[in-house]
Amino acid sequence: VKKEKRTLCLFAGVLHDIGKRDPEIRVRKPHEKDKWKLTFNKHEEISAQAAKAICEKLRISKEKSEFVEKMCRDHMVPHSKEFSDSALRRFIHRWKKEETEQEKENESEVVKNEEFPDWALVWLHGLADIKGSGVEREAEEINKYKKIIERGLQIEKEEPVKKKVIIRGEVIMGLFPTLHPGSGYIAKINEKLLEVSFENPLFEENNYLEYIESIRG
Repeated sequence: VKKEKRTLCLFAGVLHDIGKRDPEIRVRKPHEKDKWKLTFNKHEEISAQAAKAICEKLRISKEKSEFVEKMCRDHMVPHSKEFSDSALRRFIHRWKKEETEQEKENESEVVKNEEFPDWALVWLHGLADIKGSGVEREAEEINKYKKIIERGLQIEKEEPVKKKVIIRGEVIMGLFPTLHPGSGYIAKINEKLLEVSFENPLFEENNYLEYIESIRG
């Protein structure tokens, strides 16, 4: 990981739990026999908002600020008990989509990281989070994070890049000749097809057309 990106990851590491200081989200729940545990529901969203404000105060560039904010907002994702391949594809796609949009806005300001994709840094952050919690962790739990990263890198290497437009508009219009293009149905169908692609990564155009026929009714 390049030095500048590593610095942003460390900064996100400092800020990612700052939302827990908000007293309104603290909930005291029974934990074990005669014991109680504090929970901090949705603290990641408050942490992300605070990170954005702090970055603005420090006059950190928009692109770098958005990276830190996203890291804080997503830092609980790796701690999910189960994370399917389809969920991983959605996560990778979301991060890559936002990276592409940032590059279009201002390519010179974006911190590029060709060695390790940004989505994987979220999992490294999660791994560092549990290791630094002060609680002894089983090797199996630690390996879970590593396996997700390895699987995600394999998905990126072996599977086609997800496209926003899976079936061209003129093809969809031919299937729905009575609908007006201005109604937005073409975009909605492609959004649905994108969801289908996360579950069926090797689908080709004919498979998507068959799916459209199946839902056309």
